[in-house]
Amino acid sequence: MGILQLGENKIEIKVTNTLIGLLEGKTFDDYDTHTLRNVNELL
Repeated sequence: MGILQLGENKIEIKVTNTLIGLLEGKTFDDYDTHTLRNVNELL
């Protein structure tokens, strides 16, 4: 028997991340390629 039940099920998704990229001067650039770029490259 699985965890899901017949009928409506409530699913909770948690996404965690750290601030290390921001502290190292990086920023999330593009949702299509999911890349981190140095802030200096954007200036």
